[in-house]
Amino acid sequence: PKPRPVTPTDTILPHTNIGDLSKNIWIVTTGAIPWMTGTSVNPLLRAAYLSTGRKESGGSITIVLPWVERTEDQKKIYGGEERRFERKEDQE
Repeated sequence: PKPRPVTPTDTILPHTNIGDLSKNIWIVTTGAIPWMTGTSVNPLLRAAYLSTGRKESGGSITIVLPWVERTEDQKKIYGGEERRFERKEDQE
C-alpha cells in the first residue's frame, strides 16, 4: 500500500521529530565525496542543512561513510594516488 500524504492534523511523534534540534541524527550513505554523484552529494548537503543550530541545542549530526578496503578498488572509485586512504582514520 502507498502511504498517504501528511495532513496538518497529523501528530508528529516526539521520537521521530528531526526538527527537534536536541536530537542526535545519523545519516548512513553508500556513497561519499570525492564521488561527484547524487548518492554522495545529497547526504552531505542533508547533513549540513540538519546541523544548523543543532550543536547549540545539544544535538548532533553524524554522517556514516563507506570504507573501501582494497587499494585497487579505491583507485577505481576515487582516482589517482592522491585520493587514496591508507587507513579509515585518514578518510575522516
